[in-house]
Amino acid sequence: MNCQDARASLLAGETTDKVESHLDGCVECRRAVGDIEHVRMDLRSESMWVEPPSGLEDSIVAAVTGVGSSETSLAPDVTHIESRRFSSRSVAVMFGSVAAALFLIVGVFAMLSRSPSPDWEATMAGTDVSPSASAVVTGWNMDAGTRVVFESSDLGPAPDGFVYQLWFSKGSQDISAGTFTDPSHVELTVGIARKDYPTVWLALQPTNVNAGDAGPALLVSSDA
Repeated sequence: MNCQDARASLLAGETTDKVESHLDGCVECRRAVGDIEHVRMDLRSESMWVEPPSGLEDSIVAAVTGVGSSETSLAPDVTHIESRRFSSRSVAVMFGSVAAALFLIVGVFAMLSRSPSPDWEATMAGTDVSPSASAVVTGWNMDAGTRVVFESSDLGPAPDGFVYQLWFSKGSQDISAGTFTDPSHVELTVGIARKDYPTVWLALQPTNVNAGDAGPALLVSSDA
């Protein structure tokens, strides 16, 4: 599940296991939860969905220009003036509600599609084990580490009994960013900065070994 799908589910009031799993690994979506809930409550307000009256456009024009319909007298009496003032205020309130609803809807779509630019991006090339494979890994720096998105269209799902594991390394020091089975799109969080561990690589390993026992590298970042 990507960020847009997760935020759309939250906006609809859905809290599935997939949504919870995404939130566990995505700090940006966790930060957006409060705003999404606020928007969801606003959308439930009846005042945001008031049906505009017929002739709204003519009434707005008349309220703005001060010109009534062709039947308006050049010397209107007090009753007619007060009636028109009341109508203008009503139209203004109604127009404000409609505009607020439209503004809110635009904000919702912006919230769902908002994706901050990554702080870094690296292409991963295949090793001798998988020479034709490739991937792209992007990262967002956080106070407590790095949010990572790994994407590869060349690798299929991990075989039964195996998992992929993404690593960050510097010399002989290796830090795991996590394991997964579907390499097409995965979001992970690792508690280090890439500047401290610049080499990013991917391994395929059996599930019955220790997490620290990596298999041979399938992909390695080309800019490391």
